Amino acid sequence: MMKGFMDYLTGDSEQAKELRDKFIFKLVPMLNPDGVIVGNNRCSLTGRDLNRQYRTVIRETYPSIWHTKLMIRRLMEECGIVMYCDLHAHSRKHNVFIYGCENKRYPEKRLYEQVFPLMLHKNAADKFSFENCKFRIQKSKEGTGRVVIWMMGVCNSYTMEASFGGSTIGSRVDTHFSAQDYENIGRAFCETLLDFCDEDPCKVSCLFLLPV
Repeated sequence: MMKGFMDYLTGDSEQAKELRDKFIFKLVPMLNPDGVIVGNNRCSLTGRDLNRQYRTVIRETYPSIWHTKLMIRRLMEECGIVMYCDLHAHSRKHNVFIYGCENKRYPEKRLYEQVFPLMLHKNAADKFSFENCKFRIQKSKEGTGRVVIWMMGVCNSYTMEASFGGSTIGSRVDTHFSAQDYENIGRAFCETLLDFCDEDPCKVSCLFLLPV
């Protein structure tokens, strides 16, 4: 997926140029280099799952997490953040889907966190499943990036999961995803972000007519 992001954002299309004009993108390719180099796919060299350590306040314990949070705080102060999204692989569930954070604290933004995933489903219905998305915050997930960044004030804070096991929907049912499929999801994410932040009032009106 990361390659799909990079290829799209550095391309010459009008949409890519508009995205670069509208937004500052901060892409962190790897938070776990010491674990990956010894063969771990989610734990650090010390055996800790880094995506449960975002509440840390000690730089020396999880330096990559600490510095990422510092960057996010600085960006929030300087220009604000439209969206935060972790990119993860999933070993049990199928399809590509999103975990979000239900905005119970702000009644005026009820269901707002579901708008972007629903739009992405419309743009990539053969790979992305809105039905598999979840927005409740479980206690066991309170140390994850998406929850901690949401608690810092970023309403659109997500984890996007892509299955190792492939798809159960659309034309790709019962097939494995290819590298090209993952790249296409990255591109679809970028295109959907452009639609999501479109200032055309007609598009905004149509946005909330989409069936859930």
